[in-house]
Amino acid sequence: MKSLMRRFPTLVVIGLVSPLLAACGTVDLDEVKSMTVTSSPFSRALHMEYLDLAYAEAGETDWNDANYFGAKALEVANGMSLPGPQPVSEREIPTDIQAEMSALHKALLTRLDYARSKKPKDAARAQAMFDCWMQEQEENFQPEDIAACRAGFKTAFDAIKIPPAPEAPMAKAAPAPAPAPAPAPAPEPARIASAGPFTVYFDYNSSEINSDANSILDYVANHVIAKDEDGLADIAGHTDTSGSGSYNDALAERRSIAVYNALKQRGMNAGLIRSSFGESQNAVATGDGKNSAKNRRVEINLSR
Repeated sequence: MKSLMRRFPTLVVIGLVSPLLAACGTVDLDEVKSMTVTSSPFSRALHMEYLDLAYAEAGETDWNDANYFGAKALEVANGMSLPGPQPVSEREIPTDIQAEMSALHKALLTRLDYARSKKPKDAARAQAMFDCWMQEQEENFQPEDIAACRAGFKTAFDAIKIPPAPEAPMAKAAPAPAPAPAPAPAPEPARIASAGPFTVYFDYNSSEINSDANSILDYVANHVIAKDEDGLADIAGHTDTSGSGSYNDALAERRSIAVYNALKQRGMNAGLIRSSFGESQNAVATGDGKNSAKNRRVEINLSR
């Protein structure tokens, strides 16, 4: 099949091949060639590919294969059905090549489904050259023809490779749901270790708990101390410098006792430690004999 890669001149075909085929009762290649194929570009290309193979085999006086390929061309031209590549099982293929050819036949069918309409000429070439390869491989005595058919098939087969499907645009990921708000922590008993200091202020020359002082002591008792039996409260009384030192010592003591009793009345079971400093530890330095509201105080320092 030296001429399978090119078409025979029309005069040679008419003058030499057709009479021989007709005499042998085979397909009339000239008649098949004259038929008009209009069904599809793939059918027209396949019709000519099979005719080329039939003429090439007739040129080598291989009438059986010339008739086989001519019949395929006639089937395409008649439009009654569209022949596919010949199954490997229909030829006596050498054992060492059967697996490869069977796998390629299967792959070819898949590619033809895509390429008949997309690349009709390459698809027709791939199908015809596969049949050519099988026919030459069955005869198995013309290595050059086997290689030529196989190469023709592989080139066309590669040309009808199915392109990868385009990647679908990535869907925007749904925003992650907002995390559920953390449950509000259960109120813990206020830790004496971290609270305070708290300051209770007194009126001039007084150890009476006024309304502002009561509000502070309520907060300390209900929200800070929380009846913590293990806590300690250091209650320290102070005065300003407006009186004598001894008087102020006594006044500071009375103020610390007033706060002590007020916390006990509010249910504080923490250890209460009283102390008093008179005018010796002023919050605001004023000098002696000064009336200062910021210095008339009791400081409550809490600890464990």
